[in-house]
Amino acid sequence: MRHSRQLAAARGLLCSMAVALAPFVSASALVVTPGQAMAMPLHESRQAQPMSNEQKSNTQQSETSQQSTKAVAVDGTIVKSGSDFVLKDPSGTVYRLDTPEKAEPFEGKSVKVTGQLDADANLLHVESIETITA
Repeated sequence: MRHSRQLAAARGLLCSMAVALAPFVSASALVVTPGQAMAMPLHESRQAQPMSNEQKSNTQQSETSQQSTKAVAVDGTIVKSGSDFVLKDPSGTVYRLDTPEKAEPFEGKSVKVTGQLDADANLLHVESIETITA
């Protein structure tokens, strides 16, 4: 008898939820068999789970990656390197450009490239390129 009252209560709860969620859920998702209804917990408490070492490592890598990308303005000369164009600064440091096609019209010219620098990859995510006039 007690089992059937629990089953009726669970069905009542599910029906109430179905009516409330009907505009948001397809009808086929609302079909529940009695066996499924009993398997569903009426109240599920969620406790914060400690992060695994792998999750911590992934979080630290993401934070390090975000820290290594900085907004910069770099002066230099656009030069051709293989089939791409790169920025070479006065000290000789070469920066790869994420959109080398934007740099093509500036080949051989002194420019200021503004963007996000990924220091780990020495890659500039170009926001703008402007010619420097002396």
